[in-house]
Amino acid sequence: MFKTLASALCAIFLLSLPAIGDQVSKGKLTASNGKSFPYTLTDAEAGGVTVVYIGGIGGRGNEVSKIAKSFTSRGLNLVTFDRAEASCSSTKACAAKVASRVPSKKLIASPDGRPTAADDIMKNEIAAIMKFVTSSKSYNEKKGIVLIGGSYGSWLTLVATQSKYKSHIKGAVFLSPAINPAWVSGSKAPKEGVSKYKTLVRSFSNRKSIAVGSKKDKVFPNVSTLDTSTFLSQSLRAKPQVVAVKSSKHSSKLILGDKGTREVIIGWIAKNF
Repeated sequence: MFKTLASALCAIFLLSLPAIGDQVSKGKLTASNGKSFPYTLTDAEAGGVTVVYIGGIGGRGNEVSKIAKSFTSRGLNLVTFDRAEASCSSTKACAAKVASRVPSKKLIASPDGRPTAADDIMKNEIAAIMKFVTSSKSYNEKKGIVLIGGSYGSWLTLVATQSKYKSHIKGAVFLSPAINPAWVSGSKAPKEGVSKYKTLVRSFSNRKSIAVGSKKDKVFPNVSTLDTSTFLSQSLRAKPQVVAVKSSKHSSKLILGDKGTREVIIGWIAKNF
């Protein structure tokens, strides 16, 4: 029994290690607002496209570095980071925390045109990450960057395609997208939400992408991430494939905890970029 247990523990330990030849860099970057935040860069031996994971409303994307080997084994570099925000204990608390980054207190769109939390995150953490990635020795400009936006990170992914780094962004994975159709479409939606979404869809243009969601993952009342993935697919010019999964896990928990979903996402990136 002890021999079996030891073998199992050894296997788990080995799976958590970077592949032979991987270069792992951990440190802190400083955003334009002067705040520092942690990142992890894992370079594949063969190089290739760089995948940047953008976390959701909780801002803790660095945990995805635990599965870096799944990316590097396919020749993909992986960059993850945590935002410079205090930890939070619930979705409501996290949303309030993120909104407090800016005077408008708005996550996505502001009726008076003032900067939103998404704008502030782009200006600070994401801009610092993009600068770091594009200036690193391992970066392959021809291959570029593929963003994985988890939950609220799907909004941030769209916003990133309006930045000065937009030419580097070749594609995206919208993972459990927290894009509520009621916020951005229809006669009852706020005008600023409709306008902002249309602008972001235009800026994303015809980049390759996929949207991953599940009927079991309710991201809003009576709205699942499969619903939001389908809506997003219908909105974007290139009509990305919708990947329907059976798990109820959300965002980073889905890619970390569902091997099948993880393999689909990584396989799609490796094949298309």
